[in-house]
Amino acid sequence: MLDFQPPMLSRPGEITITPWSQQSIGVELAGAAVVASSQNFVTANLAVFIPFGVPEPVTVRSLWWSNGAAVAGNLDAGVYDTAGTRLVSTGTTGQLNTSVVQVVDVTDTTLARGVYYLALASDTSGATQKVLSAVPAAGIMQSFGLLQMAAAFVLPASATYAKYTSAFVPMVGLLGYRAVGP
Repeated sequence: MLDFQPPMLSRPGEITITPWSQQSIGVELAGAAVVASSQNFVTANLAVFIPFGVPEPVTVRSLWWSNGAAVAGNLDAGVYDTAGTRLVSTGTTGQLNTSVVQVVDVTDTTLARGVYYLALASDTSGATQKVLSAVPAAGIMQSFGLLQMAAAFVLPASATYAKYTSAFVPMVGLLGYRAVGP
């Protein structure tokens, strides 16, 4: 048994970013006292954009969402910059298995220090398709910086951000690692 194991040099630190993390709106969500539960996706073909920041370069290796109590249709998760350019996405992916986190590997994509958006869009809405999400009072999510885009499934290469009008925060996230260098 090893008493000492040197740190991994190729992946200096694993990262998970979600709306509930401090890099995103986690502090604000905690203050709003919202709890995630299985909810219908807000509207078919609507993309939800949730802001997050990285204080140092991060390489994204997979994206994920949390399925709810019923699954149907397809989801597309992605990362966008503040100009609306899609940097990476899962592409249309069939929702599989209820009440689990569904992870999709993506092309490794390095994000420089800055502000970005986690995106999630669905081609389905209603009782047959659910994702784990929070549903706070209307208007709160707009004040937290969430944005939306109608008719955005699959996630477009270039997003046209619009004011967020829903009370819905899906559990979506990225897995990656700290990148070495600027």
